[in-house]
Amino acid sequence: QLLSLFLDRVCVLGEVRDAAAVHSCLMQFPVDGEDMLNELKKPSGVLSAPEESSPRKGGRSKRRKLTDSTTSHSSTGSMGATPTEWQRAVVLMELLQNGEHLTNTHILMPHLFRLLAMSIEADDDMFESSEYTKQLLLSGIHSLCRGASSAKHTKAGLLKAEEFNVECIVRCVRASSNPQTHHHALLLLATAANMFPDRVVHNIMAIFTFMGANLLRMDDSYSFEVIQRTIQTVIPALVQAGSVPGAGKGEPLVIKEHFLPIVMEVMRVFADAWPHMPVHRIHSVFEQLTATLGAEGFLHYMLELLVQRYIMQPGVSSMSSLPSAMMSAPNSVPSSPTTRDGGDFSFATMGELDFPVQLCLRFDISVQLSTLLKIVQYIGQLPMTRPETGGKLKAKKDLSQVFDVAAHTEKHLQLYKITLLTVVEDVLNCDEFVIPDASSGQAVEDVHEKVLQLLEEVVTFANRQTRLSLKQTDANLKHCLRSVCSAAFKVVSAICDQLSVEILVDVVLKLSAHKATAVQNKALELLNAGLQKQERRPWPAEQEGIFVTVAERLTAILETRLEAGVGSESSGREELVTCQSAFISLKLLTCQLAARNAEPMLKVAKVVLDILSSEDCCPQVCASAIICYGEAVACLGSQLIAELPRAIKALVAVLKSSWSRNNPVLLQISAVTALGKMIVHLPSLLGKQLKNILRQLVHSKLCVDKEESSESGRGNLLLRAQAARTSIAVKVPGRVLFPAIQSCFQLIAKPAKIKSILALLSVFSRGIQEVAKSELMDMTDLLTKIILEIFDFIASRYDEFTESNLTVIQDTAV
Repeated sequence: QLLSLFLDRVCVLGEVRDAAAVHSCLMQFPVDGEDMLNELKKPSGVLSAPEESSPRKGGRSKRRKLTDSTTSHSSTGSMGATPTEWQRAVVLMELLQNGEHLTNTHILMPHLFRLLAMSIEADDDMFESSEYTKQLLLSGIHSLCRGASSAKHTKAGLLKAEEFNVECIVRCVRASSNPQTHHHALLLLATAANMFPDRVVHNIMAIFTFMGANLLRMDDSYSFEVIQRTIQTVIPALVQAGSVPGAGKGEPLVIKEHFLPIVMEVMRVFADAWPHMPVHRIHSVFEQLTATLGAEGFLHYMLELLVQRYIMQPGVSSMSSLPSAMMSAPNSVPSSPTTRDGGDFSFATMGELDFPVQLCLRFDISVQLSTLLKIVQYIGQLPMTRPETGGKLKAKKDLSQVFDVAAHTEKHLQLYKITLLTVVEDVLNCDEFVIPDASSGQAVEDVHEKVLQLLEEVVTFANRQTRLSLKQTDANLKHCLRSVCSAAFKVVSAICDQLSVEILVDVVLKLSAHKATAVQNKALELLNAGLQKQERRPWPAEQEGIFVTVAERLTAILETRLEAGVGSESSGREELVTCQSAFISLKLLTCQLAARNAEPMLKVAKVVLDILSSEDCCPQVCASAIICYGEAVACLGSQLIAELPRAIKALVAVLKSSWSRNNPVLLQISAVTALGKMIVHLPSLLGKQLKNILRQLVHSKLCVDKEESSESGRGNLLLRAQAARTSIAVKVPGRVLFPAIQSCFQLIAKPAKIKSILALLSVFSRGIQEVAKSELMDMTDLLTKIILEIFDFIASRYDEFTESNLTVIQDTAV
């Protein structure tokens, strides 16, 4: 009775001071929840009407209108409640929120929700401070929830999930335009998410759609706190309700398939709000959201959504290097994103793609690598080209997908892939991205495995993209596919730039055993790039063992290929590339390892000779093998004596056969270069094979003048042949050189071979100049004999020579 009396006095008192005194006294009352409920249900209470006449859940009853001013005091508000009745309810809600001696308040929960529904349906003019009433009701429900959560041991089971009307709270958020009401509602939902996660999850999209359209765009601390608390509480409820434990211990939660679209739509709300958010709030909001969802499982989705949002901004597509003709589709133009005031928004404050990159870098290296791997895998799952749909775009996008291919043009698809790959490359190129090695003390095995998977995935995608572009006939689409392919290979380079020598070698060894030949080839290409960077630096002794292992693995690969007949003209292109790359790698390894690790390099030399001895060896593979052997000669020197005659014979045979065949110049250059290295490093050991070497080096195709060489495109070959001839004259001892010159002259002494004769005589003349006088005196008889043979040849064929040629030959002999 006393409670009712005080409520009556508060409602009828006109003096503010008197009403405040009564109100203050009321707050000290020890009130039971049953008494408060009776006050609400009594004939003068706001809940006097039967409950079945309350608004249906999710529905809206028609708002009643006031008749006229004469009946304003007798007119009723929503569901028959008068302003006075609402005033009594407001005082009770204030008592519920501020009262110090309350008991059994949990029984009010369903009735507070009924009041909240009624306040939503009521006209703002029906009673004063309708927004304040909603805030009091939300705050009262919030107090009940907090009280239950802080005293679970005494109030367990007193608050029931079915009594918690989430739909009503969501309706309140939608119906109100008052920020304070929004904040109270969201805080209540955040608290309820911990207590009744299933009830909140089913209405989660309405909550976050509102946040994206309102709170995320505000720049006040209170809004920011509400966002944080909502993320901290509502998102875990979503994850808990929609996930199952990972397969292994420590594995991240796995979202159930039917819940993933809900999570995707929540993340899309934040991604769409990205350009409108205060710049200094962006990083913390997205980092908290991603971490709460679980960065291991959801960071890649967030980056994919952000990139999708980025490429659809006005101007990005037109600024790209892709053909503009690919952008349009008949009868449909993608709508440009707009701000709340209807104007086109700008990404000027977003730092272009810096934000997605920086967001990724805020997590540890294992998460970063997993994220990059999943992004590349997702790109690989997208169709290589957009399926034909008659030129029309789907009118409505499927928001459960990251990138709805049917709702975008071909160029949007390719631009999306390129931009994602650019983000991956930018992450890899950042100073903050550091792959740990064994010395860092971190558990590196898992990290290195992820690096291997990432590299393997990118290489596989790039090679598939390359093959598709080669088959494409449409010029615009072909350009797009090549751009995607180029972006993928930039990612590969960025990965390798991050790897230490030890990690690179480990990755290459694993990739070299891949079942796909294209992946093996790319692994060897990466190894070669790494070795070339190290070529001019001395290798630490502890690294040599690693590279010896690589040399042995490559030698084994080549031996396996040879046994299978790979390397012949009939072999597939990719198999031939594997052999070529392996020989180039061995050449680079020989340069560094031969001095202290001769054994494996001698085995490499033997494999090369086996290749050269094969009759049907492909010219490209043969050229690479010869380059490798030339490096072995330069580094191993006299250790190759045992196989030297065989090697010279093979190289001479290669050159000899190349003159009659239409072999590539590279093969001839390789053979001439290898012979030149033999001459420089083993001049005294050439013996009887020197005449055969000379015979090939003075071949007419290697003795053309400068004009002919520039026209034929063989200038490099001719320069190397000239260098080799000079080396013979300078390096080979006279006792070996002059007999070889005599034998060679006898073989080519024909007027038709005047160019070869002149080249040989040039070697002869230079050789005489290089021989010491004492040695020259010992060879007077031999030299006289050679000179006389030259004059005899001129005399016997005098009529067949031109005057200029005769002059040159005679001058050389003299």
